[in-house]
Amino acid sequence: MSQVGRFQRDDLDFTYRIDGNGPWLLLVNGIAADHAAWDPNIEHLRRHFRCLRLDNRGVGASSALAGAYSTRAMADDAAALLDALDIPKAHVLGASMGGAIAQELALRRADRVGRVVVACGFAVCDGSVRRCFELIRDIARASHAAGRPWFVDLRRFLSLIAFAPASFRNRADLIAAADRDAARQARRPFTASSARRKPASVTTRSAVCRGSERRLWSSPGRTTFLRRCPTRAPSRRRCLPPASPSWKGAAT
Repeated sequence: MSQVGRFQRDDLDFTYRIDGNGPWLLLVNGIAADHAAWDPNIEHLRRHFRCLRLDNRGVGASSALAGAYSTRAMADDAAALLDALDIPKAHVLGASMGGAIAQELALRRADRVGRVVVACGFAVCDGSVRRCFELIRDIARASHAAGRPWFVDLRRFLSLIAFAPASFRNRADLIAAADRDAARQARRPFTASSARRKPASVTTRSAVCRGSERRLWSSPGRTTFLRRCPTRAPSRRRCLPPASPSWKGAAT
């Protein structure tokens, strides 16, 4: 089953897509990525879950507002989508910045979240992460001033963070596909709010997936999440190695 729909919140129109059958799984995109970013994974996920994908505000087919965006606002958008579709509870898988949104959602609406998987994300907006977002902002401004599509330039920078060096050697097709999709994905930049307090209060069963060469989520950020995430429930502090197939067990 596949379905594309729209809903409204705070003068914004949002686009979402549903694929598959089974328990609800909300897939939360990374920075400036629309729901199509999950296409390489959806065929596998839809066999086990009813996958719900949302274009975040200002991205893809969803509308935009002037001003800065925050992970908190986007978590509230996701919760509003669950409300609009009468979904009482969903598991949540967030990638990159989507992992920060997933943590925010678990904090603000724990009653609506089953289990959380944070994939190559960040839990602490430390100096390195903050500088990354500042550079993204500066790239967007410079591109706009030069009359170039800002996200094309931004995606070239993000590829150095999102893809391991081995991807450039062995998966040139993946890099090329990301470059082709860049122009259609986002209409305006946004900023991420500080995640410094997130791990201390997360009570939802959680798993962390990371790659050995992923550089956006620094080791201190991962350590902070794992140390502060409570351990009353099994698997709440799981940190899964690269290419591990076990992440699904932490979210089912």
